[in-house]
Amino acid sequence: MKSTSDYEKEADYQGHLLLGHFGGTAATPTQRLHFHDSIELAVIESGVCAMRVGAEERVLHRGEIGFANRFCPHSYRAEPDAVVYITVISACYLSLWASNKAFPTYMECVPDAFERILALLRQTERDFNQANRWTKQGFVDLFIGLLARYYPVTQYEREKGAAAAIKVMEYIDTHFADPIGLQTLSERFGYTPSYLSSMFNTFAGMNLREYVNRRRIAEVVNMKQSAERLPICKIAALCGFESPNTFYRAYARYADDEQPSE
Repeated sequence: MKSTSDYEKEADYQGHLLLGHFGGTAATPTQRLHFHDSIELAVIESGVCAMRVGAEERVLHRGEIGFANRFCPHSYRAEPDAVVYITVISACYLSLWASNKAFPTYMECVPDAFERILALLRQTERDFNQANRWTKQGFVDLFIGLLARYYPVTQYEREKGAAAAIKVMEYIDTHFADPIGLQTLSERFGYTPSYLSSMFNTFAGMNLREYVNRRRIAEVVNMKQSAERLPICKIAALCGFESPNTFYRAYARYADDEQPSE
């Protein structure tokens, strides 16, 4: 699983379908806020996993399910002994799923539903590498059908300004190393700073500065692993931090790694 915060492009590729689990013998992910034009579901097989969707975070236990709708920022923070199945389903598999439909963000354990869903996830994961397009479609139909049998399906309206917020996020994802902030982004996208700030906070569940710093820290962590010979302050500068003090404050707050050292 991936770690840190940005637009997850691969989840929007045509035909993308991800099914996997972390915990047990699989690595537990570090916390990452990400979003994509796909729905994502987390089914807790065992242990405890905190899932954040938008501005709300909830601790999930065995049998509980988390749902993140399209373009809604979300992340996970699991205990070491947690086992969690993650399913990411792109729009091409959801022809029967209207764009304004949603499951509850957090779904309590229904024992009969949990056993059926867990059995489906385990069996499908075992055969997933050999699955063709039709097999994957059949899995999605069964999975969504089981959820809809036991949990309410609701209509929702995306927050005003969501499309604009998504464009801003995509821009930050590729320009995080530039000197960007509320004023520069307002000028680029043609909004007043107060409107952009309010719109972004509502959609992302965090302010613009936090989102930019999280994106930069994500790149610092990645570069530190692949370019070990570079001093950490050099890496920070390449990722858009203008001073060591600003970087260290952001690193201490957002990185799920050890404190950086030269």
